[in-house]
Amino acid sequence: MAVSDALYGPTDHYVGRTRLEAMLDRESARLVEQLGARRGGRTAFFVFADTVAARSYSRRENGHGWLGVRFQTAPHGESSEIVIHVHLLDQDPAREQEALGVLGVNLIFGAFYQHETPPELIVSLLDGLTRDRLEVDMIKVYGPAFPGSTTV
Repeated sequence: MAVSDALYGPTDHYVGRTRLEAMLDRESARLVEQLGARRGGRTAFFVFADTVAARSYSRRENGHGWLGVRFQTAPHGESSEIVIHVHLLDQDPAREQEALGVLGVNLIFGAFYQHETPPELIVSLLDGLTRDRLEVDMIKVYGPAFPGSTTV
């Protein structure tokens, strides 16, 4: 928690949307600061972050978390964002971690290759997963990649 506070600022909830937004803000600012001058003219940047309370030997209830990706569709473009909240339903911590990893990869893929068709992006989040492993209960998309952005 001390490291998280030092990087992203203090918070009341370490697994929450506010923490996720702080993570995306800081990481995207650092990315542009470090690479913007050298690669910003030819590279569309993205950052991914997640904050999760997973099942453990001391925490037996189902895990949950927030995942987000902030991305440009073109160099120097305004960023768009996808934020999701997920309930992890696996009973085994290792399987929870695996499901979270697959979901994260699907989210990044969807941001770059399916942002023009949000319904397909939403369905693709569960590629390689089943509904008995996790439940996505909130998706928010916004920015220029998503005209008429909404929360579902």
